Amino acid sequence: MRILIIHDRPDVGAELQRIANEAAGAGSKVDLVQDVWSARDRLKAGFHDLVAIDLTLPIKAGNANVSLANTQLLLEEIFEGEEVKAPSDVIGISKDPEVLDVLRTSIGQHLMGCLHEDAEGTWREAFKAKVSYVMRARTARRLVTNSSHDVDLILLTALYKEAKPYADIFELSPSDDLDGAKDFSFTDAFGRMRRGLLYSIGQAGQPPCASVTQVLLTQFRPKLIVLTGFCGGVAKRTAIGDLVAFRSASAWDYGKWEEVDGPNGTETEFRPRPMPLNCPGNGISKTIRRMTEGGYNPTPHTLAAVTKQSEGRIANWKVHERGAGSGSAVVTSLKTLSQITDRDEEIWAIDMESYAFYYACLNTPVLTPDFICLKSVADHCNGEKNSNYHAVCSTISARFAHEVVTHHYNFGV
Repeated sequence: MRILIIHDRPDVGAELQRIANEAAGAGSKVDLVQDVWSARDRLKAGFHDLVAIDLTLPIKAGNANVSLANTQLLLEEIFEGEEVKAPSDVIGISKDPEVLDVLRTSIGQHLMGCLHEDAEGTWREAFKAKVSYVMRARTARRLVTNSSHDVDLILLTALYKEAKPYADIFELSPSDDLDGAKDFSFTDAFGRMRRGLLYSIGQAGQPPCASVTQVLLTQFRPKLIVLTGFCGGVAKRTAIGDLVAFRSASAWDYGKWEEVDGPNGTETEFRPRPMPLNCPGNGISKTIRRMTEGGYNPTPHTLAAVTKQSEGRIANWKVHERGAGSGSAVVTSLKTLSQITDRDEEIWAIDMESYAFYYACLNTPVLTPDFICLKSVADHCNGEKNSNYHAVCSTISARFAHEVVTHHYNFGV
């Protein structure tokens, strides 16, 4: 908890600081300044949970001109300006009852309360009680943040073109909460209206995906977050267009370089050590397993859209719940692919984001969401990689995600 005391009389300021430290407890930071100028600098520099302000202040310390007018300028900037960071609560303090009466008729309605520095000293207990209340309220807000969801669903893609199919699936509108995000609503399998958010990172790779995922989780605390788009696949296990629900994500480019004997002598070779992160066994993973038991058939509408978009090259596809190898580089070599898959037969797909995505979801500082990565196979990592199937594979994954969240997944109450 961070508190700022603004008082020009050193003895009273020190007493307020002592009381605030005692009431807020260990780990809190209580600063003391004596004038409007210094207070403004502190308020511009950082956020405060509580500000206790003397109602008659000088512009600068040592200036004999102390007045309510000076304080009102600061209060107006706090409540109505844009340069300072508005604190959660503000308490006014004065030894002059007339000042308190004047303030109540102007900007005083914004204050948490006004304390009269009475001769008996009852203001000390009153101030301590208000600090304790702010502390309890702050703790309650943090508990709510860490134990409740804000949005029902976040749909995330690495590239903008992977998010494009959602424009034909949901009615999207710019979000007021995050630049570049799109809000949408949908009806779930039980007929309940749900709130969703679509966001595209704009670039591939582990670092941007981890960073953006953590921001989204912290700011919106979704019940479910789904990463969709296209990926590479293992030819003997997948066909072009097949959708892979990533049961796990392994960091295939994590490992070490070793010296090995080769035909031309000693060679240095990279030995990957996949580190799998598993998707939760219940929730979305269980839902997809239930959907695909005995085979999966896309809806006629989706089948027609995909057939048309692929010009007949993809007329049907399967859904596999398998593992993925995730790394920071594009894989276009069958030798590299075999090094990845030979160490884990569960790896059926190759992508550049899922490991970072799963790591962020499993290690978020707020409420852990349900999560999964759904990607459609656009190539087989064999050097013939091109963008011919990117659009249609993005469509396959987006439409499958839509089917899951609107017809099968249980978001709960």
